Amino acid sequence: MNRTLLRLLCCFLAVLSVSLSHAQVIDITSNAGTSAAIALANSNNAANESIYTETEIGAGNFITAGTAITHIGLNASTVGTNTVFNNVSIYLKEVPTTTTTFTAGVYSTSDYTLVFSGSVTIATTGFTEIPLSTAYTRTSGKNLQILITRTDNATHGGFIWNCSMGNNTSPSVSSNRRYNASAALSGTTSMTTSFFRPAIRFKHIYANDVGVNLIYSFTKLPIPSAAQQSVSAFITNYGTNAVTNLPVSLNISGANSATRSQTVASLAPGASATVTFPVTSNTYTGTNTITVSVPADDYLSNNAKTTSQLVNMDTWSYTDGGPATGGIGFNATTGDLVAKFNADLATYLKQVSLNFSAGGQPFKIGIWDAGGTGGSPGTLLWESAQYTSTTGVYLIPVAPALAIPAGNFYVGMRQTGTISISCSYQAEIPMRTATFYYKSPASSTSWIDYAPTSALRFMIELKLIFATDASLSQMTFGGGGPLSCPGGTQSISTTLSNTGINAIAAGAASIHLKIAGANTYSATAQNISSIAPGSSEVITFNNISLNNAGANYDTAYVVLSGDQQTLNDTVTMSHQIQTVLSAFPQIASYEDALTTFSNIQQLNGSGNWNLHTGNVTNAGLSGPLAPHSGNRFMRFNAISFPALTTSRLSGNCISLPALANANCNQLELGFWMSHDNSYATAADSLYVSISTNSGSSWTRIGGYQRYNALYTLPGWAKKTIDLSPYAGQTVLIGFEAVGKAGNIIGLDDIMVGSQAIQSVGLSGSASNNVNLQLSCEDAGWSYYTNPLLPNENILAINWDPNGINANTAAKAAAIPTITLDANTYTAQNTATAQATFTMKRYWNVAIGSNTLTAPVNVRFFYDSLEIAAVDNAVANLSLTYGAPPANPTWFKTISGAFVPSPTQISANAVLGAIPLINTNTTNNRINGIPYAQFNGITSFSGGTYAGGVGAATPLPLSGIAISATAMGSKNGVHWTITDATATDYFWLEKSIDGKAFSPLQKIACKDKTQLSYTAYDENPVKGSNYYRIKEMTLSGHSDYSNIVRLNNENSTTVSVFPNPAKESVHVQLSNVLDGLVQLTLTDYTGKVMYHTEAHNSKGLQTVTLPVKGFAAGIYLLKVSMGTETHYHKVTLY
Repeated sequence: MNRTLLRLLCCFLAVLSVSLSHAQVIDITSNAGTSAAIALANSNNAANESIYTETEIGAGNFITAGTAITHIGLNASTVGTNTVFNNVSIYLKEVPTTTTTFTAGVYSTSDYTLVFSGSVTIATTGFTEIPLSTAYTRTSGKNLQILITRTDNATHGGFIWNCSMGNNTSPSVSSNRRYNASAALSGTTSMTTSFFRPAIRFKHIYANDVGVNLIYSFTKLPIPSAAQQSVSAFITNYGTNAVTNLPVSLNISGANSATRSQTVASLAPGASATVTFPVTSNTYTGTNTITVSVPADDYLSNNAKTTSQLVNMDTWSYTDGGPATGGIGFNATTGDLVAKFNADLATYLKQVSLNFSAGGQPFKIGIWDAGGTGGSPGTLLWESAQYTSTTGVYLIPVAPALAIPAGNFYVGMRQTGTISISCSYQAEIPMRTATFYYKSPASSTSWIDYAPTSALRFMIELKLIFATDASLSQMTFGGGGPLSCPGGTQSISTTLSNTGINAIAAGAASIHLKIAGANTYSATAQNISSIAPGSSEVITFNNISLNNAGANYDTAYVVLSGDQQTLNDTVTMSHQIQTVLSAFPQIASYEDALTTFSNIQQLNGSGNWNLHTGNVTNAGLSGPLAPHSGNRFMRFNAISFPALTTSRLSGNCISLPALANANCNQLELGFWMSHDNSYATAADSLYVSISTNSGSSWTRIGGYQRYNALYTLPGWAKKTIDLSPYAGQTVLIGFEAVGKAGNIIGLDDIMVGSQAIQSVGLSGSASNNVNLQLSCEDAGWSYYTNPLLPNENILAINWDPNGINANTAAKAAAIPTITLDANTYTAQNTATAQATFTMKRYWNVAIGSNTLTAPVNVRFFYDSLEIAAVDNAVANLSLTYGAPPANPTWFKTISGAFVPSPTQISANAVLGAIPLINTNTTNNRINGIPYAQFNGITSFSGGTYAGGVGAATPLPLSGIAISATAMGSKNGVHWTITDATATDYFWLEKSIDGKAFSPLQKIACKDKTQLSYTAYDENPVKGSNYYRIKEMTLSGHSDYSNIVRLNNENSTTVSVFPNPAKESVHVQLSNVLDGLVQLTLTDYTGKVMYHTEAHNSKGLQTVTLPVKGFAAGIYLLKVSMGTETHYHKVTLY
């Protein structure tokens, strides 16, 4: 516990350093960014000039000698090595408000005032304040220019500084110029411009400055039980002068009124004191406004502090109404957390309210007198039964009500387990003394005051008892958690408790239930039996019809004659009526937004399923567990959970069709489960459960153990369950993970679908040149398999998607084949900087002399790594050649089989081919295998996936030869054709990114003997200009030339480091054009893993990409800057 408290204390001290109101501070941090070349920089010598506008500083700030700038703060994002910066000088000067930007120039200190000279230590991230040797008074109506120099001739590697880019007018103006290099500063040192300007703090410390930091009081106070209260305040002398005989005033207004005053004899600079005021009395319920103040001094903003207090009839509270800061508890031991209360009159305590930031742990409530040492907790007066925590507010009845004598007493939480209870707390900095205590273990008799080493004001409320008081709690929906299917009936229950002193007679309490949202319902019930004080009765509303899918909001409230407390009369809950799914297959691969199989319910213990990205390497595993497919899977981390922790993952309601007449069409549940060989005696298990009554009850229909000795490395196994016993029913399907504190259970690629799709697989080389056979028909699709491997469907064709009995002859004659070569096929021409790559897996379908009588659809199953191999080859060669990558495409040959060879593939084209459109744009998988779906194929041949370098597309191009030449301020584009007989006209098209082209000039082809043409671009952009020729024929057909690029300015250099990387990748850009830089990181499947944009100006820039938690492997980085695109291969480990 002490270790936990110390760790949390560090966090609070960090908060303390920025949260207390003192001095005059202006932080300029907008338009955030980072750079290593600003502030104190990192090379041997550095100079940085920046302009900060009067708007950013504030026109009235720092304009008198009494408010002059005394400190300047620099903000480190990353602390590097060599944290002491010697020979640092800081200069300030004023410039007109019209001066907001720099042009390139030479280093000079002319007209500057030197305000600091010495050494600076930067040991932590965030602001480090530098005291100035000369205070600086600025003039209203002026901007402020700062020059920071460092001449210690020492490198400070790894330092990165936070920026406030540009200024308040724009993040991309050149508000900075800098030098960061090895040579010493001189009168000829060149300063380059940038909009990466240091984030900065300007500060003035006053001579006389006392601040009120905190008021100590209850946020809720009951009368008359605790009408008398004592308010305290924590004050600090932030000034440079000592303070004597300081009057501190308390003023209470609102529901009640009072004034009090205390005098602090002396307070040294930097010293603090707690001031306790004489007792005040509350007579009326309502809201008090409590204000503590000190006399006005040099800085008025912190001279007073105000808080609110609710005076009521039955509640004490230390909770201020804001959110919890975190959760506190005891690790590996038991313990008690308590808070002090005071009663003016003897009373009865009926309820304790706690708040938990996490659930699933055992606890009790305890009440102690104040008979311990120094008024600390003494004798335990009462202890509750054991409860299990749940996230959020938890109400615990004290039954029967406990008599509390007048005076101090303590109430708190008793953690009975050895896992942190995570009792929610709010920060109180510094914490009030002699109020909050703890001891550990619970059997200990030594109480420890939280103050002053901790700041954990845990969230607790007490309620007093009334003669007549009914309360509702614990609202539950059916028997299986807050989800259900439409139709049928459900039940909702709530617990009616007698939290008063008088018995509730049978039928005296009316409980009303109202449902709003997707469904509506209203009913009333009465208590059946007499309810004694402290007892309860479960009230159940049955036969509730809920027919509409969507969210429902349930409210139950009790009406009891003479009820003196209505705040506990109402309880609410929400529940979801699931959408019914009836189309198949239903697939959850967890790569996109969660839809089906995304509901998580805690059944026992503490620990749930969660969506995990990338690999997992737990203790005990012989290697990492990677997702079965893609980059994400559902994880139950049993190794971190208490034994017997159980969590159910379930999906939408599924309407299963009537029993199929063929096994091929029969629905099955299929999924992939992970196995490993760790912790054989910790038998973590996965159970498949099903509900046929909307989640009211569940039946386990399959069970599987995580441990498997055969898995020397963690891996995956396919499991299937026959759903035919539930044909014609609407069901919920769940996956119940039961942990025995062993290791990890992974779940991926869940699918409810036919046996046909459950058998989808990837062909291997054993299927090369094997005529595939029709294995089964399902939902219009014909599945084909290698007859030697009959349980693996590797190609699917929908011969009649429109249901018109088309293509019967072609289907009967069809001979499909799938071929898997050893490598990607490559055709390359170094001289022309062109290349074409095709995927190593390809398909062919022969139908003999038959023709298709209507379009067909094809599903081609492939491995994502095979596409990645093509894309990576394109990216690598694009970098080598400096040529743009072609747009990749799926294709099929126009006629005849596709066989990768020089007769079908050249360096700039796949010959005799047409593009295919993959309609599976969301990368759906079947049985964990990605597929491309081509709709509307009108003739059969063969094809695959292709990419290229130096061509518009890897598909065939015309015989147009094109070149481009810079001609002063314009570019000339020249092209020749081999035959103009059929040509009508040409379009010269232009692009700045090599992808999106627009017409630039139309050129007629009137003379059919003219085979050479020239056109001009009168307005080329800086950087890369891309051109192509579109040829239009007399018959209306079009053809395109290759793309040529002409660079009208030196290109940008992009460096990526470290590479390989684990947690972050730095991208350094040199000679960057002004404007937007876009960086996109994709995985081997083309999925975008990270995207960011930054504003840059010419010079050396660095952008950092956070990649912590990404799966190990090869990624592609695309850097786009206006007219330029760069590609880099990035390896993560």
